[in-house]
Amino acid sequence: MSLQRILVTGASSPLGQAVGRRLQLEGITSVGTVRGTPKPAELPMFDELIMVDLDDVSTLRNIQGEFEAVIHVASASYGGPADLMRITGIATESLARAAVSLGVKRFVHVSAMSVYGKPDVAVVSSKTPVKHSIPYGAAKWAAECYLHNLQDQIPSISIRSPAIVGSLPSTHTLFGKASGQVDEWNRYDTTFTSYVSIQQCDSLCYSC
Repeated sequence: MSLQRILVTGASSPLGQAVGRRLQLEGITSVGTVRGTPKPAELPMFDELIMVDLDDVSTLRNIQGEFEAVIHVASASYGGPADLMRITGIATESLARAAVSLGVKRFVHVSAMSVYGKPDVAVVSSKTPVKHSIPYGAAKWAAECYLHNLQDQIPSISIRSPAIVGSLPSTHTLFGKASGQVDEWNRYDTTFTSYVSIQQCDSLCYSC
C-alpha cells in the first residue's frame, strides 16, 4: 500500500491542529499550510509546513507533490462581505482546482452551520433550507457550490460544523464563554443563540 500524504489547510487553527494530531496518530504523513513563515517547532503534529495564503492564490503554487486528500479547514471568518467571499468562497474553488491538477483523490471541506443564516426553527437538520442572510454563511455556501461543480473531477464532501472550540485563544464569543470547559464535554446545546451547538475540535475530528 502506498504511503498516504494529506494536505491540511489552516494548520495553526484549533481544528487544523486536531486534524494533524489525528493523522499523526494514524501514521499518515501530513502537510499543513500556514499564512506566514512556517515554524515547525510550533506545530510538531505535522510532518511538513508550507506557506499558503488564501488571500493570495498565487501561493497555491507552493503546494507540490502527490496527495491522497485535502482537508480544507482554513477560511476567513472576519472582514467585509467581499473579503469573506474572496477568501472563504472563491479561494476554495482555486484550491480545489489546484488539487485537481495534482491528481488529489478527494477533498474534505469544513463548512459551517452559518450557511443556514438565521433559521426560524429550534433544531437545524439536513432538511433545513439554506439562507444567505449572513456574509460568512454565503461565502461558505458558495464554496460548497464550487466544490459541487467540480465533483466530476474531484470527489468532495462539505461538513457543516457547529461552533468549534479548542485550547487556543480566540475572539469568538462562544469560544470565549466555553474556554474553561473544553476538557469537560464533547458537545452541548448553548443558550447563547437559538441554533448553534458547540463541538470540541478533537471530538469533531475523531467523529468524521
